[in-house]
Amino acid sequence: MIKILAIDDDELFLEILIEFLNKKGWQTISADNSLLGLQLVKEQMPDLILCDIRMGGLNGYQVLKALRQEPQTEKIPVIFLTATLTDKERNYAREFGADDCLDKFHIFDALSKAIEMRVKAIK
Repeated sequence: MIKILAIDDDELFLEILIEFLNKKGWQTISADNSLLGLQLVKEQMPDLILCDIRMGGLNGYQVLKALRQEPQTEKIPVIFLTATLTDKERNYAREFGADDCLDKFHIFDALSKAIEMRVKAIK
């Protein structure tokens, strides 16, 4: 079963996201801050990571940078989620190394497609 880690400091959004992912049949892990998220990556080794960009502590870009510096986590697909998505931000996220960048307010259809596309590559 595919294991997905969701990292977001908005607890209500995180709860809704986890419920959505569980209904889709994916195994989920959640972290309400970036440091816990990085710890859980090392402990749980998820197949895919969903990460908010704007968080207290480390932001999503810092989380991604930390992941890409470690051999055991550098290949884990990371999809950024943000409430303020612009074309500029989407392009920057991809250039920075994110696998995708999605708008939090319109994500559930797009998120399903993005995860399924990456999950096919994992299997």
